Amino acid sequence: MRIVSKINSGLLLACTMVALVITFTSSPVFGIPIADAGGPYTIDVGQDLWLDGSRSYVTDADKGNSITKYVWAFEFMAIPFAQGATPTLTYQQVVDAIEGYYQRAILLDSYNVFNLWVEDSTGRTANETTTVMIRSQATPVPVPEPSTMALLGAGLLCVAGARRIRRSFLSGN
Repeated sequence: MRIVSKINSGLLLACTMVALVITFTSSPVFGIPIADAGGPYTIDVGQDLWLDGSRSYVTDADKGNSITKYVWAFEFMAIPFAQGATPTLTYQQVVDAIEGYYQRAILLDSYNVFNLWVEDSTGRTANETTTVMIRSQATPVPVPEPSTMALLGAGLLCVAGARRIRRSFLSGN
């Protein structure tokens, strides 16, 4: 294609339009980390809590990327309370973390929101939310053993028999 333009000196100059080819090179494109917090979790009063984020992964592990950091925290990393893919928290650590975050006594039989934050080798992060419920334990009602029930039954029969004998003795029969 030829473009003709007029220059101040009055001469015509013919320009040839040249296609400009630009090649972009970039560093390898990494995928994204995917956080998997497991759960929902339920524990009884006094029981330890085993969290499991080991199913977290990166979409480009074949390019050498991997999860390098696991942090368990309340929303937006406000109070991190554990690290690692599968941390174990004692019951008291769970209570302290919940009470410290919510600034209230722990509520039994209610859900508490925990977050798992993962970071990959490129510095990218992802998170997932899960819930933890601490069940109250009902006071167990003692259930008598079968032998106890047999003794109770035998005792009642003896009492009933003794009354019958007493009645017949008192009535003169």
